[in-house]
Amino acid sequence: MVKKAPIRFLLLLVLEAIQLVSDGGAQTSPPGDSAFYQISIPEVVDTATAESYLRLPSTDVRRIKIQVQRPEADQLNYGQIHLLINGAAAARITEIRPNALGKLILVDLQARPGFDLLPGPNKVEVLTAGQQLPRKTFTLHTPKGLCSNGSEKILSVEKLTDALRNGVASERMVDWVLDCGIDFTPTTDIETKLRDAGAEDRLIRAINHPTEPDFADRLRNALSVEKIVEFVRSGVSEEELKEQVEDHGVSFQFTDDVRKKLEAVNISRSLEELIAEMAGGTMPGGLRERDITLLLQNGGPNKIVKLVQERGISFRMDAKTEGRFRSAHANERVIEALTAASDKYEASH
Repeated sequence: MVKKAPIRFLLLLVLEAIQLVSDGGAQTSPPGDSAFYQISIPEVVDTATAESYLRLPSTDVRRIKIQVQRPEADQLNYGQIHLLINGAAAARITEIRPNALGKLILVDLQARPGFDLLPGPNKVEVLTAGQQLPRKTFTLHTPKGLCSNGSEKILSVEKLTDALRNGVASERMVDWVLDCGIDFTPTTDIETKLRDAGAEDRLIRAINHPTEPDFADRLRNALSVEKIVEFVRSGVSEEELKEQVEDHGVSFQFTDDVRKKLEAVNISRSLEELIAEMAGGTMPGGLRERDITLLLQNGGPNKIVKLVQERGISFRMDAKTEGRFRSAHANERVIEALTAASDKYEASH
């Protein structure tokens, strides 16, 4: 005879597991299919590609375009999308607009100091709010060191394996990879082939993850939350700190935890707004002018009015601003909501 108690116990375990999945628990939603993300560099080649590793002839690059294709693009709100370039949040040099394929991310590297590409591997990450892992990471590799004098080496799998078998030290090969880049997509089969030829762990890591901080001899000075807090506590003036934030960017997203850390050291509202903007976020209760413009491109008037009434705005409405919103097809209800929110903003500033 089969005992019923163990069966009931097993059924309870199964039901609990199903409930955890349906509730989401502590899980983080997995990133989207990275094939929906394509990059193009107009100065080099305007053809978009989903390849994660691109070799560029120089650091002389101004514009980057990243296409987020449907249906992935339709699942992402404009305010959710964040871009990091070599660890620095690139909100101030980024514009996101709709197009026939989904959403287009336009980056102007020269719009602000500190975002030009570096010699060697550069990491471009597309993230969304609430996600710990990037939805897509691109490595843009420019000539460096051994390869910066015009005699660029093409590092094929064959070239690497031949060098290893001829006794070239694995650490020397790491320099080659970081300076010159590779012309192949790393796979487990290629890794096995290289290990058989004598490649050590560090070389394999350089091939697979060339943008790891361990390999960088010059990192972008993007400011961390801890660094900003340290500056404030050490008496750095607000104007100097604003310059630091604008010149170097920040290496974090503007979350509630970040806001609490900043407010704990009594930073000013204007500095907090600047940091939030650099981090690709918004202050609680304050939609920016750019947020309204993006909502007008992608959202209905009822949604915009509701958001404005709930969160308010962080700018003053004037005739020019109203004209820009009307040109972006804001109707009377939206203008009325914005005007009322502007009156509240002026009263508190």
